[in-house]
Amino acid sequence: MADFADFDSFFGPDPAWAALPASPAMNLRELDDAYELSLALPDADPSNLDVRLDGRLLSVSSHQDTRTASTSSSQSFSSRVLLPGPVDPDASFQVTNENSRICIRIPKPAAATASGKP
Repeated sequence: MADFADFDSFFGPDPAWAALPASPAMNLRELDDAYELSLALPDADPSNLDVRLDGRLLSVSSHQDTRTASTSSSQSFSSRVLLPGPVDPDASFQVTNENSRICIRIPKPAAATASGKP
């Protein structure tokens, strides 16, 4: 039984784990002409997101401060995703808020969409 003395602490709450910032749920899908990344950020304003594309590496970050008369909070997140295939380096990507989800659409190169291959 001595081997199991610390067993409960293994599954107990870890203060360091609880202190980590929450990351939004993410979904990446490949369409014929683009890649779409959706993030579960219900109250996010697309203009407050920092979205950068470096080759196939898509970086998304946000920082939002909220203040009321009695409280204040600060939320931030940062995420990077390697897209599965080529992207059009000259095309601009779209960032929208659809049904409380941020949607980032990155076009594929014209040659990839014409041949049906990334």
